[in-house]
Amino acid sequence: MDPFKKEAENFAAFLTRASGSPFVATSVVRKILLDAGFKELDEAEHWKLEPGKRYFFTRNGAAVHAFAIGAKYDIETGAFAIVGAHTDNPALRLKPPRSKTSSCGAAMASIEVYGGGIWQTWFDRNLGVAGKVLVQEHKDKSKIEIKTHVVSIKKPLFYIPTVAPHLDQPYANGFQVNKEFHLRPLIGDTDSTKYTGINPAMIDSCGNPKHEPALLALLAEEVGAELGDIVGVDLRLCDCEPATVGGIRGDYVFGQGIDNLNGTYCATMGLIRGTEDLSEQKNVCLINLFDHEECGSLSAQGANGRIVSDTIERIMRGLAKDPLAVDIRELAFRAARRSLVLSADNSHAVHPNYSEKHTAQDPPYLNAGPVIKHNVNQRYASDAEGSAIVTLICKKHGIPIQEFVIRQDTNCGTTIGPTTGAQTGIRTVDIGNAQLCMHSIREMLGAKDVEYMIRLINAFFTDYSSISLM
Repeated sequence: MDPFKKEAENFAAFLTRASGSPFVATSVVRKILLDAGFKELDEAEHWKLEPGKRYFFTRNGAAVHAFAIGAKYDIETGAFAIVGAHTDNPALRLKPPRSKTSSCGAAMASIEVYGGGIWQTWFDRNLGVAGKVLVQEHKDKSKIEIKTHVVSIKKPLFYIPTVAPHLDQPYANGFQVNKEFHLRPLIGDTDSTKYTGINPAMIDSCGNPKHEPALLALLAEEVGAELGDIVGVDLRLCDCEPATVGGIRGDYVFGQGIDNLNGTYCATMGLIRGTEDLSEQKNVCLINLFDHEECGSLSAQGANGRIVSDTIERIMRGLAKDPLAVDIRELAFRAARRSLVLSADNSHAVHPNYSEKHTAQDPPYLNAGPVIKHNVNQRYASDAEGSAIVTLICKKHGIPIQEFVIRQDTNCGTTIGPTTGAQTGIRTVDIGNAQLCMHSIREMLGAKDVEYMIRLINAFFTDYSSISLM
């Protein structure tokens, strides 16, 4: 099979499994890494690492950090080749204090918006639920033991209906959405059934269930627990429709969460491909798949923290023959100056119906290769040296490369790139595949660009040790 078509179909299958919640994406990536032979580490345990081996850990069930240590890596002289991406996307989350509500005979759910989504695209669509369910274990009644279950139920459980234009004129000046009231999904008719056995942790101060009891019962069945054992949930609505390769010639991928599960997928597959043979590798190849990019990255599992620097130090300490005999912090500072980060977060493709939104000079197209993103005000972190390295790697391996700068009279988004660079002091280049429908519930990507990006990340990991800046 054509490798571009094959990888596009693989990505669509990944997107179907992984979309909906960072917890779901993390669980899917975790399985991929385990199947590829990576060893899982526990952050709460001591790390004893070996050159030539591949490892990973997860943070709070919502972020993944995986790395491969070159067989010839030396903590005194080695560098880190790093690729960053994120597992989250704009979504509607069931309000954690209490989502259960009703109106006019309909059982509904109160939600809070996460990130800057195009919320109009969530209307008139079959919606499921994804996230995590916390279950109290009863092995030892003297202890409080809670087990986390990841769930992804892509069945039409929720629906947010539009209002008919005959009853009002809400569309005359554009589709305006009140986030508090208009985005409440319908679950079903109100039910007078009295559910018993709900855990007290899921009852509010007025004695009412925090969430629709029928939903809690469905979740209990999904995770194989008793209704009374559920003590917490973190759930988001998700699109029920599978991701797919489409267009008359199979030129596109459509699905939820392409921004930035495409970066997550390509970073993961690029790491697996690029580190199959570590016998001549002199670097540590590392991917950081963060949560909370869509709301600023300031969290324990976000890029706006110490997780990258801490991981670098822990890797170096885990490799040191005698960690007390060397200054790991000093070595980490020096390693940072030899290292490079690629922030792999998708870019805005030129829109055929809104082409005036881009500059006339080299607007990025679908299926034309990865994009280097530039912004002098540091909304993107790319500089001349880092961009030259990426360009030369692409030229060497026959990978098409594009470059992008925002029109000066429009707004510019941002990524984990500037944050990662600021937190670590490591030179960072912002790259990403061009896409359309960004922040819609159904986004659109060039099918060929999946393979192109994986090849770039693969080549970055294999080639970076032979690159130097004079």
